Amino acid sequence: MRIFVCASWLMLAVFALTSGCQSSSWAEQARLEQQAVQPTDKTFLAKDLLPLRKHSGHRRIRNGNKPEQKVAESLRSSQEPGQEKNLWIHTVQGVSTTYLQQEEDGSIRVVREESLDDGVRVEYEPALLYLPAQLQPGQEYQAKSNMKVFNLKDGSPRGQGENQVTIKLLGVQPVAGLGTDKELVVVQTSHAIDLNVADAKVQIYTRYRPGQGIKSENLRQQTILLGLLPSVETKSSLVAD
Repeated sequence: MRIFVCASWLMLAVFALTSGCQSSSWAEQARLEQQAVQPTDKTFLAKDLLPLRKHSGHRRIRNGNKPEQKVAESLRSSQEPGQEKNLWIHTVQGVSTTYLQQEEDGSIRVVREESLDDGVRVEYEPALLYLPAQLQPGQEYQAKSNMKVFNLKDGSPRGQGENQVTIKLLGVQPVAGLGTDKELVVVQTSHAIDLNVADAKVQIYTRYRPGQGIKSENLRQQTILLGLLPSVETKSSLVAD
């Protein structure tokens, strides 16, 4: 049994803001997972790791043992009524829509998410931290947001709670044949989610190519529904042609 907002958190693993990234293979992904992450003394900026600009492309997704999906995606800017800042809307066709904003300090946050799979909309207050303005070695970045979950079809409420996020720069991984200037930056994001009907722990490992965006992601989620045994779900995604 899946918690009704499960896919909303999985949307974080489907992010594909990857302007200009070359396609990957699952074999390359497996090699990177086995390759040690090297320490770094560099500081990385959110605007370089995840440049927000108009983009369209595809992403390959593996959800546990289910068959691979290749899905279309797009990123566009939009000014919504009542919003002082532009929102960046990331759409994964037939799966999800995520609304982002970049703050004045340079951090990137999630305002809300919509999951077609689960038929829910999740709103965050304050907006959920996705990337701090800068990531420094040895630092952990923590933030907490209240979350409200609604039925996507009629807007009726389904739950509410908190999402505690912790973000940490793990290091870098060189890409074979591309030189040190093409190394991938590895970031760990952890979510501790406490809803009135369930708890969940989500851990995401993201590999960024600076100046281009996300190269690949791996997600592991453990969900505990009241009175039931924990369930575990894994998901991976890659840049596709």
